[in-house]
Amino acid sequence: MREDRKSAARASRGERPRRGTAIVLALALLTLAAALLAGTARSAHVAARGAIRRQAAMLADAQWRADAAAYLGRWGTPEDALAIGGELTVVVGPRPLGVNGAVATTRIRLLRIQTLRFLVGVEVRIGEDAALLAVRRGTLLLQRPASADSALVLPPVPVARWALANSY
Repeated sequence: MREDRKSAARASRGERPRRGTAIVLALALLTLAAALLAGTARSAHVAARGAIRRQAAMLADAQWRADAAAYLGRWGTPEDALAIGGELTVVVGPRPLGVNGAVATTRIRLLRIQTLRFLVGVEVRIGEDAALLAVRRGTLLLQRPASADSALVLPPVPVARWALANSY
């Protein structure tokens, strides 16, 4: 009975009964849910990509130090025979590194700047050239210790004050 009065009041005012609003409301809610889902997926993708890049940056930072130490441990005749102003370049890799299988390539440049001083530059690239994840560069200033015995040739050691200099 009450519904009859409401419909009669609407009819007298010239209003039509509402039909289809539930469908429009349901479509609007579905559109909102789809937008929220897409935003959440995009946010998760960006967070995962950021985590991969952070891991690559940490690996590159550790790897340049490890490669520089390995190179200094293999110091030999080619490095000693280098003329002042001469340069020697060594490329290590590409090799897989880390849990995500990223490829690391290390480039080591040795420059003899004085009779007893050398400069070593190390660059580590994580990822392919088209899609680099991280690049780290480091330099070491080396000095050969003076030896009283000319037959004993000691390998150069890092200069304590200038041993590590990161350049990103």
